[in-house]
Amino acid sequence: MIEVREAEPQHRPETALLARRVNEGIRKVYQVRSDARWNRSGRRERVQLVATLDEAVIGAASLAHHGQRVHLVGLYVDPNYKGRGVAGRLVEAAAGLARERGARRLTLATMRETGNVPLFERLGFQVVEEHETETVQGAAGTALREAFMERLL
Repeated sequence: MIEVREAEPQHRPETALLARRVNEGIRKVYQVRSDARWNRSGRRERVQLVATLDEAVIGAASLAHHGQRVHLVGLYVDPNYKGRGVAGRLVEAAAGLARERGARRLTLATMRETGNVPLFERLGFQVVEEHETETVQGAAGTALREAFMERLL
């Protein structure tokens, strides 16, 4: 049975490996621009959730608390377990944690071209803003659209 819980120190190597594996696939869709400047001010404490099956990490989510909202910074599902509800279980656990911390919204940002917008819409999110991004570009150098999404809690 798939279990979702807060990550523990022993999960770090598995979650880091999972993030690298998932990001390899994403990098086929887009790349960070070499001239991109990231605003890292205002970083918040992060919480990491893991989805495990027989103690093996098959999914992970990283969350940052920002007052009335919790931002889903990253969501990773082992490609061998896609379509089995892992992302949904991680999002539900994130929503529960956000509610416990007094947040009213769960938010995220994703590139439209990854195909993830419909997935997150099925999980209760809606697009609240969308624009062409300057921090990443398509694998062929094309412009991409970043969708900011939220789910009310």
